This record gives sequence, C-alpha cells and structure tokens, in this order.
Amino acid sequence: MLGKSDYGRVPPRKKGQKSVYDIVCQVRDTSHKFVEDIENARRWTDSWSNRPLTLSLVNAAMCRCLDSLATTNCVGEANQMPSGELWRIAGHFLETGSLQYQARTKPRGYAGDFEMIAKIVERKSCIHPLGTAFDHFFLSQAAPQAVRHRTDLAAGSIVRCLYEYGQKCGQTGFHVASFGAGPSIDLERFLKLVPLGQRSAIRVTLLDIDPMAIDHSRARLQPYVASGQLVHHRENIFRMPERSRQQFAFPSAHFILCTGLFDYLSDVAAAQMLSCLYRHLAPDGTLMIGNFAPHNPTRTYMEWIGNWYLNYRDATSLLRLADVVGIESSQRQVVADPLGISLFLCVRGSE
Repeated sequence: MLGKSDYGRVPPRKKGQKSVYDIVCQVRDTSHKFVEDIENARRWTDSWSNRPLTLSLVNAAMCRCLDSLATTNCVGEANQMPSGELWRIAGHFLETGSLQYQARTKPRGYAGDFEMIAKIVERKSCIHPLGTAFDHFFLSQAAPQAVRHRTDLAAGSIVRCLYEYGQKCGQTGFHVASFGAGPSIDLERFLKLVPLGQRSAIRVTLLDIDPMAIDHSRARLQPYVASGQLVHHRENIFRMPERSRQQFAFPSAHFILCTGLFDYLSDVAAAQMLSCLYRHLAPDGTLMIGNFAPHNPTRTYMEWIGNWYLNYRDATSLLRLADVVGIESSQRQVVADPLGISLFLCVRGSE
C-alpha cells in the first residue's frame, strides 16, 4: 500500500496541480467504484447472460471510470504508476477484455503491433461474455475507428497514385513500399481494387522489424501477386536514417506508405525519418505518413488502460517537419480521416 509519506520527494507541483498522492487516492476510489459497477452488472445480467444489457452496463461503467480518471489531468507516461493501481484493484475484470489486455501487456513489445492492428481493422473480439463487452467498447472508440478509416484511405490513395502515374508517365511498372508494414491490410485492399489483369505490373516491398509481421503480410498478399512481385525486408526501421545509402540498398518507390511509425518518434527522429523516406521516393511519386492528432478523444482510455502513449502532431506540426527536411510547400499537404484525428502528411516527389 502507498502512503502519503511515499511521495515526500516528488518534484514541486505547478499551481493547481494535484499531488501524486492525491492522484493515486482518486484512482483508488475510481477503481473501487468501477469494480462495484461491474459486480452490479454481473448480478443484473445474470452473469452476463443478457448480452445487450451487458454491453450497455459495461459501456456505462467504462465511461464513468474514464471520465473520473481524466479529471486527474495526469497524461502521458506520468500516469504509468497510478494506472498500476487501477489494474491492481480492477485488473481481474479488465483483463477479460482481450484487446485492452493485449495493449496493456504488449506481448510483441509495443501496443500497436501487427496483431493488434489486424484485430482492430477486422473487428476481432474474444468469446468471454464480459470480455466481449470490453472488446466491443474498445473497438467502438474513436482511435480504432480512425485506424479502420486510415486503412481505407491509404488503399484508395495508392490506387489513385497508380492510375495517375500510369496516365502521366505511360509506364507499366509501379512500386509501392510500406515502411512498418504491420498486417498490410491497406495493401491487401489496394490490390483487391486493382483489376486482375493489371496486378502483374505492381511490385510490393514490405519493411518491418517483426518477422512475424512480415510472414503475416506475405500470407495476406500472396493471393494477389506473384512471388517475384513481393519483396520483404526485416529491418530495424527506427535506425534506418542512421544508415548510409550503401548500407541500405532500396530502389525508389512510386508510393511510400508509413501509417503508424511516426506516432512513436520524437520531432528530431521524425524529421530524420521523413528525410530518409523522401530520398527513396521516385520522381512525381507519393509519400504518405500517418500521425494521430492531439485531440484524439481516446487518449485517456489508451493511456490509463493500455499504457499506450503516442507522440501526437497536428497539421501544423506535420508541415513543420516537411519544412525542416526542405520539402517545398507546393509538394505537400495534410489530409485527415473522416473523424479528423488520424492525419496524413502527403508529399509529392519532385519531377
């Protein structure tokens, strides 16, 4: 148990900011109320046998809990320790939700791994009746919705680039590369949109640090392209900007996609990565970089339940990265998913 004396050496607080002790006390109180809400829900639903009522009561309990946690104004990695109190008290219920438990435990080293993204896009949930309710709540949040939207947005953008490039250049070969490929559902949907007779002109390159992500992506894409059209590299993408062109031989691509990587990069690292990707962009090609916006309404849930922390950027911040790299204003724009919280910096290669 934590006592008030445990926080005697914390840094000085800003005016109006709660002490760590006060935050933990509030988290404990919130957690016990949440457990009470879930225990009441179990009784009222006859141990989750009434599915519609279970979904409704779990949704209400989660919203009440998150609303209270948000009032602590404890955001970012500062809430790692107090969120541990939440899981200590309510974890026996929370862990039944397969998605939030996977985000919390990070079995592949980070929350947004290829398995998580695939489950979000394909709306996968567990079979436990209470866990299903938690998964339903997870999948209904704005951030997972934005992940689904950005998947379709990326697929449509690649198709548009394919046909625009073909019309302008009259060339039959088209190379698309995905950095931090994940499950490659966006590429799968792109290939499905291309008529069968036109797919033979497409080359796909996948880059990811996780060999299981690459295996998963290859299996997903192989029904749509021949083996010679699909190239994969297991790469520590975070270190690519440090490597010279001789150390990393990679042909230029007509479309470069990087959906989730920049969410985990500092501004300095993001600028270096942008410069690296831009160097690999073919003349008149398209580079599409995703980043969540600061007004992500799912942030409280992601951070308190999953310890899932992102480096958020708005449109101005994304354009500032392009300025640092020296990309002309006429070459770039920022687009958003329908919810306006998953942003893309889109850069056109110089002719």
